[in-house]
Amino acid sequence: MKTRGRVWVIFAIACILINLLLLLLPFEKSATFVVTWAGLVLMLVIDAIALKTAMGKRTESAQGMLFGRKLLKTTACLTAVQLILTVAMLILGKDVPFAAVLIGQIVLLLIAVAVLLRSDMTRATVQRVEAETKANVASIKELRIKADGLCAGTADPANEKALKQLADELRYSDPVSNAQTASYEKRIGTILDSLANQDKPEERAELIRRALALVKERAAVAKSSK
Repeated sequence: MKTRGRVWVIFAIACILINLLLLLLPFEKSATFVVTWAGLVLMLVIDAIALKTAMGKRTESAQGMLFGRKLLKTTACLTAVQLILTVAMLILGKDVPFAAVLIGQIVLLLIAVAVLLRSDMTRATVQRVEAETKANVASIKELRIKADGLCAGTADPANEKALKQLADELRYSDPVSNAQTASYEKRIGTILDSLANQDKPEERAELIRRALALVKERAAVAKSSK
């Protein structure tokens, strides 16, 4: 939070200094001046939006931070171009047609807005995919935890090796679930719950065998559905 606060203070100071310099420098206060100054102010507003977006909560993931940095770099470059054009147009003054000044400002601002929108949309898409992937691995992660718990708390020497094999199969299986694998994961979970409540070695062996078979079937379905 402190870093973000410092960034906003630096940005605000930079905006004030830029505007003061434009007002204090001996440029003719013509229509060209008004248009270029207005274009610069609007570009700084876009910079502020980009800065807020780049430092928002949605940038906490690695991908979000990457898109945030790219957005800031792009808008900073556009602002630099805007500043150069502003100074050049004010120095040239009446030598530059007013229509050219107006069109140049509009085009530059439209590019900045397009960059801002496109970057935000792309990042939102990536973050949505990340969230979906995280949700899709939750099921198999839960099964792994259950299997590891059974291994750690087992008092069944006869089935200890098979139970460890089941835990290993789950540990190294495809971590991403989908609609095709969901039913297998549900059945495996049910068997693991039954194992936790089953004391007879013969019954536990049968449950482990069924679970292993389902894990292998799930692996085949997961592979074919990609």
